[in-house]
Amino acid sequence: MASHCKIRGCFNFRSATGRNRDGGLKQPLTGVRRGADCAGLLHSAGLRATAQRHRTLKVFMEADEPLSPEQAWKSMGASGADRATVYRTVRCLCSADILHHAYTVGRMSYYELADRCGDTACHPHFMCRSCGNVTCFDYSEAPRGYGVPAGYVVERQRLTLYGLCPGCMGGA
Repeated sequence: MASHCKIRGCFNFRSATGRNRDGGLKQPLTGVRRGADCAGLLHSAGLRATAQRHRTLKVFMEADEPLSPEQAWKSMGASGADRATVYRTVRCLCSADILHHAYTVGRMSYYELADRCGDTACHPHFMCRSCGNVTCFDYSEAPRGYGVPAGYVVERQRLTLYGLCPGCMGGA
């Protein structure tokens, strides 16, 4: 049975709570990868393949780095959807595990395809504190639950490293 993800017109087969019908954690869709068929990917997630979703997803599939919804909207130009539709579509694609929240800078959130996430962790990001550039690192196993007090259970982790990139180290 499909469930509504609290975004108008966005239906998928996973609950919006982050859990499958059997109570287990949601797993990323296996078809999420660069170059995949947008319509097929939307259908496999239980979403209708509207023109706005297709255009928004295509922008993220062609991006080499995480994008904010604002950047996605601007990259669509005149052929894209209105700004509010892009923001709603990004939330819907996140709910369907096609996109995931990569990181936040100030008040702006950035998203990317969920193609480089494992079952319990996403690939690490490095954010330069001087120039602000963010680099995605290949997935590596970070110590899971390191330093978590007794009684807590880590179900998923995200890692962002902060420091100076090679370009800024030369000027430091």
